[in-house]
Amino acid sequence: MCSKKEALLLLEKSATSLFRGNGFTAQDKSRETYDNNKSPLQPPYNEELFPQVIEVIERFPSRYIKPVQYWDNQPYNPHVLIASTIQFFDDHNGPVISDSHPPSCDIQRYMEYVLQSPRPLTVPKQLEQLLIIAKGNICGASHVGYLAHRIGARAADSRLYPDIPFGLSDTSFWTNKMTHFDECDSSASDPAGDAYYFWTQFHASVTLGALPDKISQVYVNILFGNGLKIMTAARNAVNKPITSSHFVASMYGRECGKGTLSFCSEQ
Repeated sequence: MCSKKEALLLLEKSATSLFRGNGFTAQDKSRETYDNNKSPLQPPYNEELFPQVIEVIERFPSRYIKPVQYWDNQPYNPHVLIASTIQFFDDHNGPVISDSHPPSCDIQRYMEYVLQSPRPLTVPKQLEQLLIIAKGNICGASHVGYLAHRIGARAADSRLYPDIPFGLSDTSFWTNKMTHFDECDSSASDPAGDAYYFWTQFHASVTLGALPDKISQVYVNILFGNGLKIMTAARNAVNKPITSSHFVASMYGRECGKGTLSFCSEQ
């Protein structure tokens, strides 16, 4: 369990690193790797996503939304959650606080599932496996989801998971297992990035939304609701404008997260 001081230090380091341009070169490099290794077969679109998400959740009788970490039953710390979702651990020198994140074996289990899939995976298919790993804990499922997809898309977070060997050369294999969120498939498309943006927004909406304090609701609505504007400003500040906005994926993730929270609260 981390201290309040550690959590706030992590948040400070994570937030300030955004406006230094830390990690942007690696992120752009992973996009180049994808663009140079595109499969000629376009993966399916994620259409009518929310009903499909709820359909998956309904098939899990043990599903629940509770802002506790499924691996140790400790409550989520909102400052750690925010700091961890807004920036990669490799891009700042703040405390890692590894016990606030899913075990490495669960991240690897999910990544192996994705990489061994014979076809690109839609979000509902991803969610099925994530719920199995997190034992029905929807907050935990999305937690595994956003971290695994960050590693897969950007070969990031090696400070958090040093035992997961995944480099930039591996990202093209991961991307070929992803599905697009809209009909645009230009050279600027980034389906692997879309996936981690989706799960990041979903996780923030579900987990912060489930916390009892009102400030967490403010974080969801203001910080994550304007996340793309903040990222655009950060990229422009270091003269590295974004090439793919991830707007659709972020919107879907945020709305699916809020809808899932509402659905489960009514059950």
